[in-house]
Amino acid sequence: LAPGTHQTVLLVYNAADFNDRYEIPVTLKVDAPESDLCLDSTLPMIVQYTQGNPPPAAVSRTVTNCGDPLSVLDYAVFDQPAAGWLEIGAPAGSLAAGQSAVENFTFHPEGLAPGVYETMVRFANVAKPSDFVDVLARLEIGQAPADLMVSPATPIAITYFIGGPNPLAPFVTVNNGGVAASQ
Repeated sequence: LAPGTHQTVLLVYNAADFNDRYEIPVTLKVDAPESDLCLDSTLPMIVQYTQGNPPPAAVSRTVTNCGDPLSVLDYAVFDQPAAGWLEIGAPAGSLAAGQSAVENFTFHPEGLAPGVYETMVRFANVAKPSDFVDVLARLEIGQAPADLMVSPATPIAITYFIGGPNPLAPFVTVNNGGVAASQ
């Protein structure tokens, strides 16, 4: 039978007298097997990145249908609020009971200023709105390291005579090597 409510009437009667009978209403409710969304980890997905370095590696989470044996889990994955720096590999999927799928998340720090960026990633059971898991996604961008430059980069030798005048202080230039993102 298809999921839903089905009704019929059960007739009980006296075989010797068909007028002596009872009608008993029967209602049968058929529910679809219930799916449940399970996630391998609810720990925050935190990626640290320093400007000028190669892009960070993707982070993954595994979604599993841990529901009834005949259930099918239709799920969605989305960020709220939407973050242009976070790419969700597969924003939706469908899993039979006991099946799992790996969801990959790619963090794109390119073009972002140093700082901390956050959003929530929701893994949601489409058929059951109360069945969801929220996971924090955080991108921490650090400033490019400065390239320290000293000019002249030669030893400094100062000679001082007791009772004599103070020697002139040598002139040394220190800068970050011209890296625009450094301070």
